[in-house]
Amino acid sequence: MRAAALALALALAACTSPTGGGGDGDPLPMIAIDPCPAPADLLAPAERPARGRRLPDVALPCLGHPGEVEMRAVGKVPTVVNLWASWCFPCRTEMPEFQQVHVALGDRVRFLGVDTKDFERPARSAIQDAAVSYASVFDKDERIGRAINARSYPATVLVGADGLVKDVHIGALTAAELRDLIEQHLGVA
Repeated sequence: MRAAALALALALAACTSPTGGGGDGDPLPMIAIDPCPAPADLLAPAERPARGRRLPDVALPCLGHPGEVEMRAVGKVPTVVNLWASWCFPCRTEMPEFQQVHVALGDRVRFLGVDTKDFERPARSAIQDAAVSYASVFDKDERIGRAINARSYPATVLVGADGLVKDVHIGALTAAELRDLIEQHLGVA
């Protein structure tokens, strides 16, 4: 019992601060993931809701591809925004689960990873190790995590086609749990 409690405490602690190395070094090659959504695939300024809870007004660089995503513009298509980090064991455990749901739902739901408080090289390695194909952005300064009040990772934000945050879930999800949340909050079965 004590060993299980200790293992859980260590896993949770692992998801509150980075332990991996990395940082700036040689330029990294492009990686085999979908490119970030183009501005035409996001909400135009006139389409963005005037009221309600939205993601913060920050532009984050795409991980492994050129460009950036204006996070406040996420919408137009129901979107799963998953905050993760390479140093977070539960994050890495759920990545294949998210990939499975991403493939199953196709273009009915957009998936966007947000690599948080991390270094680019280990983040790209985590994406490749998990065989994730959906796009991710790089949030070294934890701007999205602070905006949704995430004190640990992973964290999943469900954003409706109207650009409003419909739900925030803190903690790892299985594919079945994620599908249930998507159906409940985004209306996509």
